[in-house]
Amino acid sequence: TTLRARCRARRLRCLLRASLQLAVLASASLLVASGCTPRKTTLTTGEYRDDQWARGVWLYGQHCARCHGDEGLGDDDTPALAGPGALPREPPEGSTREVELATGADLFHYIQTQMPPLKAGTLNEEDTFAIVAYVLKQAEYELPEGDLDEQTVAKVSLDANRPADAPSESH
Repeated sequence: TTLRARCRARRLRCLLRASLQLAVLASASLLVASGCTPRKTTLTTGEYRDDQWARGVWLYGQHCARCHGDEGLGDDDTPALAGPGALPREPPEGSTREVELATGADLFHYIQTQMPPLKAGTLNEEDTFAIVAYVLKQAEYELPEGDLDEQTVAKVSLDANRPADAPSESH
C-alpha cells in the first residue's frame, strides 16, 4: 500500500505540474493574442537626458509599448496615445476605459489605477508622472515648464491643449 500511495502522489504531482505549465502557456497565449508582445522603445532625441520625460520614454517602453506600440499609435485592439485621435475625451467604443480624459490629472489617475493591464496599480506616482509627461508630449500637448506633479498635471486641460488635428470627442 505504501508503494501504491507513493505512485498516486507522484501522479498527482505530475498532474499539478502539467496543470501549472498549461496555465502559464494559456496566459502567455492570451497576451500574444491580444497584441501585447514585447517591444523596444528608444529615445529619438539622440542623447539621454536625465529628466522626467526621458524617464517616461524608458518607462513607456517597459510598461506601455507592448500594447500601444513603440510610437504610441496603437492598433485595432489598443488605443493610440500619439498622433491624430490620441487620448479622446470620451472613452472609445469598445474600450475598457470608463472615464473621460479632460485634464492631465484624469490621465494620471487612469494610468495609476488601471494600467498596465494585468498589473494595474503597480506604478508608483513618480513613474506615473513620467509616463504621463511622455504620453502628453507624444500626443503633442503643451505642457508647463518643469516636471509634472499633482498641481501642474491638474492644470493641463486636454480640451484646451488638444492638437488641432485630433478630435476633442470620439464619435
